[in-house]
Amino acid sequence: MSTIGHAQRFYNHSGQLVMSVSGQTYYDNSGSIITRYRNNTFYNQSGSQIATIRSDNLYKNGRRIGYIQNNRIYNSNGSQIGRYSGGRLYNESGQQIGRISGSFDVEMILFIYFVYF
Repeated sequence: MSTIGHAQRFYNHSGQLVMSVSGQTYYDNSGSIITRYRNNTFYNQSGSQIATIRSDNLYKNGRRIGYIQNNRIYNSNGSQIGRYSGGRLYNESGQQIGRISGSFDVEMILFIYFVYF
């Protein structure tokens, strides 16, 4: 499957396509489905729930594992582990780890940081 037409794409720091999103479905760079997102919940290919989002907080197995506040990404301990600005994602030391092409949202950023990697 081609990623042409997908509204969002995530590229790694080398510029290689890693993931794309079309509607509520996330695809890897070969076009295979990684996960589906609906009703504030991420599901794997077999339909099992893997994480939920509530008010910019990501939960896994009922436990908060991360959140976003003021374009900064924090782990469950409240330590900043990254940030995003202008579609670019950075790790805690400020190194760019990737960029998002097209529109992007909090859900995609939380998925990239805590579920996909």
